[in-house]
Amino acid sequence: MDFNIGVVLPQSKEFPKLGKEFINGIRLVFDEEELQLKVEGIGFGNNSERVIDAIEKLSNQNELSCITGILGHKDLSIILDHIERIGEQLIYTDFGATCPLDLSGRSGVFCNSLDLYGATELLGRYFLDNKLFKVATSTCYYESGYGFIEAIQNTLYKENQGSFAGHFITPLHPRSNEAVLLKEFVEATTPDVLFAFHNGTFAKEHAEFLAASKVLENTPLYTLPFTVTSQILDLFPALFDKTRTVSSWLPEDTQSRANIDFMQKYFQKYKKQPSVFAILGYENGLLMKQKLEGDNYEELHGPRGLLKINSETNRVVVSHRLWEINWNNESYEYDLIDSLTYSNSHNFQVSDPNSGWHNAYLCV
Repeated sequence: MDFNIGVVLPQSKEFPKLGKEFINGIRLVFDEEELQLKVEGIGFGNNSERVIDAIEKLSNQNELSCITGILGHKDLSIILDHIERIGEQLIYTDFGATCPLDLSGRSGVFCNSLDLYGATELLGRYFLDNKLFKVATSTCYYESGYGFIEAIQNTLYKENQGSFAGHFITPLHPRSNEAVLLKEFVEATTPDVLFAFHNGTFAKEHAEFLAASKVLENTPLYTLPFTVTSQILDLFPALFDKTRTVSSWLPEDTQSRANIDFMQKYFQKYKKQPSVFAILGYENGLLMKQKLEGDNYEELHGPRGLLKINSETNRVVVSHRLWEINWNNESYEYDLIDSLTYSNSHNFQVSDPNSGWHNAYLCV
């Protein structure tokens, strides 16, 4: 069976191989002789007309089995309306940096998300369950334009159990005394926990401020995964000891047989370790192959766990885990603390968000 797949991908200065790694993941699923990939760029994912033009080009020039790729949140409903009009099937990925769009009424449109928004909501629930009621956030100008503060607010304030101690936001051009200001902020607000979310250059800056301010000596730190990537940890030995991070996937997850198998398979083919972008491409490849072969009843297991599209939401249900990073024997190790699961249905938005940044998360 031949698989003719159209792929739309954004670009990122901080993660320049994002698209290549996503495609590497897809290729790992199919035999080379049966797969044809056609790829179009969509800039930073902030222009729906450009995305639609790319989809039109793929659809008009090729007989496609399916379209996949990484999409942002800006005017997403307009893009999905177009997909439905032209009758193509779409299994897309996003990073879940904003409240997810309702897909329940869509035909042939499915999403496999990194679901950072959902991870943040679940982390808020974990804080309340563990009597960490007073939460301070530490982020930057870029990250604050997405939905992470909203997500944790959803759970902190839902039953008026928790509250924000305050928000520390580093401007685009950090102040000369940023570390001092961070220290003063933590001392003034006395939070039970500091929740940080950054990526790329901003994550490195934040680590420098943490190191200089020494706020982690008395305040526990929780993060999203891009704040404590392996590159950041390599640059700051011991700093993130006892830090906890919530993520649906970590390469260090040795408890998952499917993840171990994927890591070995990926390294054997590409001679390097996979990124989360490769994971998402691989999972989308598995989902596409299953749907196109008509084998919708076989249970799929990906590196992040059970890979199943919920028939009511048209979304893959994502499992998140809370990990503790420990500094042992001059290196970092990960210990699984808890598995975070949804206790009720996810909230979805019925229309596109009109606030915040327009570009897809990570894509600047």
